[in-house]
Amino acid sequence: MRRFGRLELARSGGLALFLAFTAQNVANFIYHVAASRLLGPSDYGGLVALLGILLAAIVPITALQTTLTRAVSRLDQEGAHPARLIFGRLQLKMALFAFAVFVLFAAASPLLRNFLRLGSPGPVLILGATALPVLMAVVPRAVLMGRMKFRPVAISLVVGAMVRLSLAVGMTLAGAGISGAMAAVLFGEAASWLVLIVAVGRLPSSASRAGRLSLEPREALRTAGALASFWGLVGIDVLLARHFLTALESGYYGAAATAGRVALFLPGAIGLILFSRVVASEGRGANARQLLMQAIAVVTVLGVVTCLLVAIFPHLFISILFGERYQSSASIVAVLAGSAAALGIIAVIQLFDLARRAKAAHAPLLGVAAATAGIVLAQPSLMGIALVMLGTTIAVLALMLAEIMRSGAEAELESADSFTLAPLAAGERSARS
Repeated sequence: MRRFGRLELARSGGLALFLAFTAQNVANFIYHVAASRLLGPSDYGGLVALLGILLAAIVPITALQTTLTRAVSRLDQEGAHPARLIFGRLQLKMALFAFAVFVLFAAASPLLRNFLRLGSPGPVLILGATALPVLMAVVPRAVLMGRMKFRPVAISLVVGAMVRLSLAVGMTLAGAGISGAMAAVLFGEAASWLVLIVAVGRLPSSASRAGRLSLEPREALRTAGALASFWGLVGIDVLLARHFLTALESGYYGAAATAGRVALFLPGAIGLILFSRVVASEGRGANARQLLMQAIAVVTVLGVVTCLLVAIFPHLFISILFGERYQSSASIVAVLAGSAAALGIIAVIQLFDLARRAKAAHAPLLGVAAATAGIVLAQPSLMGIALVMLGTTIAVLALMLAEIMRSGAEAELESADSFTLAPLAAGERSARS
């Protein structure tokens, strides 16, 4: 931790955000552990599938956050700040969009209820309502991230996670079932949004001038597609496991996926810090590459250590976290931990690719297609689905690493050519004069 604190990534509040993401992920993990024990394997499998849909369908919509962060960062470098009126209008637009998302989920609730074999459409409706605080938090978080104010963002993450955990335990114990666990997510996101709003309201507005946010709709759509592909890859196995396996087996798979994805605890924080550092330069220059290598190194070490621990003590890992009822999950938890470690590195590289506007950021979409085909065509089983995911994530990681190396080599070649040609151009100008 001390060594990370000395890295360039950790400066200007980056360490605080890193620690907050750690606390948030630990609290969310405890949320899953508590829900799995209180709900039982059959209902827990449905909860994990619903949360996977939340990530794949709603979180990528927050791709606007990256576009806003880019715009705010540029304004901040110019000594300007977004006008309050623009901020309010963006919040209103996000609220209207969130309502549209809720209507969409409400209309699709009978279909999703049958596909996921849920007892009622209630959890799906709550899932749709969660779009409101999730999307409303996009604008204030982008403003804070763009102005490098990481500490308020860190506080919002911790507060939201604590509210989510406490309400989940209380409501599930009260017999609310999957609906109670989903309602806890809704109120946790709402608490996080309120903290962000207060923090933005306290920002100093004494910059040299008010700036206008120049947003790029196409860039936002490209970013949304890229993030949707990543979170689709993260959750596609749990969703299909819920559909193809028995309710009990889907619970076992959901528990193993949750346990294995401990390796995804920190890459999100590291990736966001990296994005904020390199977005203004669009990933160009030696410093941006150095930051990327630091991020990949940290995430890789964390992923390898996690995989080793899970592989050595799979039964102990599962029994301590989820209880004896989930011992069947131990057979696949190490495989899914390896897949999660690869996903962690993919997350970091993808955010760097988004900062430099590279098409390679959409590579996880190929993984979604490959994983879906592999799971559907093969005979679905616990181990079969896990192995398909491991092979798919490794292939996507290899593809993205190869693209990063290729682009880095091209950048070095262009830099060398510029260095060589500069003296020649200077000599020509002297000869003409």
